[in-house]
Amino acid sequence: MPSARRPNGIDESVICPVCKSSTYLNPNMIFKVNPECYHKMCDSCVERIFTSGPAPCPVAGCGKTLRKNRFKIPRFEDLAVERECDIRARVAQILNHSEADFDSLRTYNDYEEWKEELIMDLVSGNNVQEWERKLKEHAKENQESIKANARHEEDLREQVKEDERVRIERSELSRAEAQREFQEELAEREAGRKEVINKILNTNSDVLRVAKEAESVLQKRAAARNQPSTANGTMGVTSGSGDANITGKTTGSVGAAKSTGFSISGLKKIQPQTKEVEKVYDAFDGLSLQFKYYSLAEKYFHPRSNAVDKEKGHASGGYLGWDYQRRAQMDAHAGLGIFVEEEKA
Repeated sequence: MPSARRPNGIDESVICPVCKSSTYLNPNMIFKVNPECYHKMCDSCVERIFTSGPAPCPVAGCGKTLRKNRFKIPRFEDLAVERECDIRARVAQILNHSEADFDSLRTYNDYEEWKEELIMDLVSGNNVQEWERKLKEHAKENQESIKANARHEEDLREQVKEDERVRIERSELSRAEAQREFQEELAEREAGRKEVINKILNTNSDVLRVAKEAESVLQKRAAARNQPSTANGTMGVTSGSGDANITGKTTGSVGAAKSTGFSISGLKKIQPQTKEVEKVYDAFDGLSLQFKYYSLAEKYFHPRSNAVDKEKGHASGGYLGWDYQRRAQMDAHAGLGIFVEEEKA
């Protein structure tokens, strides 16, 4: 819906209804509203009228008593949306039960539907005085449960923040560890390559045997790096400390409410819950690179790879026929060790 405009073309939404000043003449002017009536006025009028104490709203036809400390800068241009958001926040602060406070999902859904009907009555102006009276009675008689539920929600928010902090810290540590291992592996492979070349040039050793020995050494070093180490306490301390703090903050919300004008059925008292300790992230997910269900022979007959092994040019470039044969055997036996019944379970 377009904003109303004066005959001179100035938009009414940028004019203070009290002093008639506009943002056209005063670009730094800030508008504020009071939740009592949601009539917009500039901050200068608020300071001038309400600094000495409560006073009636200066907008013609209103007359509600307003206080300076309740004025705020609206978040939305449409004040109807601003009013509905404030009503929802106020009702949610008083009726702050969660799904865990109820015996079943059905009773929780009934509670949410009833709360939504209450909010819509307040927004549309139906039976406002009765609902406001019941809200005040409920807030007064259930202060302890409301505060306990509010603390529980705050603990959950802090828990989410702590989980995110621990996740980011673990991710950074894992990334740094992976980068370090990658650099070490590159350095080891470069050193192994130079060692193979030196042995081939300085001795009469068999090229294939020397390459196999170097590859075997690299595999053993890689397997040793992939083993989970309990001696390195960096990851363990970080994870354990974060999970301990999170578990300590987890509390149960109090669902029981005293009898007031509201009839909230199905509430229960939640017992304190413990958080399961999250396992340390394993990039290989327990994958073992050792041959468990089959063994490799020293040599396989394959015309192409055997012919390549005799050519020193291929070996100096890093290609090994035996490596190709080992990969072929690994692909052929890839299904071994996977049991359907265990995977279903």
